Amino acid sequence: MHLWLHSDASYLNESKARSRNGGFFYLSDKPKLPIKPEDPAPPLNAPILVNSKVINAVMSSVQESETGSGFINAKDAIPMRTTPHKMGHPKGPTPIQFDNKCAMGILTDTVVQRRSKAMDMRFYWLRDRVRQHQFHVHWKPGQSNLGDYPTKHHSTKHHITVRPTYVMNILLQTPRQLSPKLVVTRWGTMMPYGTPEPVFRTS
Repeated sequence: MHLWLHSDASYLNESKARSRNGGFFYLSDKPKLPIKPEDPAPPLNAPILVNSKVINAVMSSVQESETGSGFINAKDAIPMRTTPHKMGHPKGPTPIQFDNKCAMGILTDTVVQRRSKAMDMRFYWLRDRVRQHQFHVHWKPGQSNLGDYPTKHHSTKHHITVRPTYVMNILLQTPRQLSPKLVVTRWGTMMPYGTPEPVFRTS
């Protein structure tokens, strides 16, 4: 059981020139490091957290918004790294998937920043944690990044299409029988078996 994280951001799509963070956290198999772009994705479980937060500071570039989103997600991942360890599942670095090569390069020290003050200094916290081997930052194309969906506005059709990936609904679309006498309806209520479901109407 290993924690995986997809991180993404949308640039300047919120009011007052702000950007939005997106993150997708889930548990899967232990990764083989380093992770390469062509490596197959691990088995996907239901998410344990999906982030969608407005980044308070105004970002000066797409790279800064991506790095800032990674900072927010990594901070949220710290207690999630500790919990499996306490449950008897020690783990190595938590993989964080980005779809921005510049942000990944800065966090992994493979890109040299010429403008040292071009990014909020708080975001260098994540680079320090990468150096401490708490996180493993890697790049894969945007279409495979599950953190992209919560950062943007979508049509109703798209929401319905991707909903099973992001929302786990324990109630089935048809009544689920618990015992010979009781069932759980699609509304989450229990009622005697064979009783017609109530119809809810709004004025």
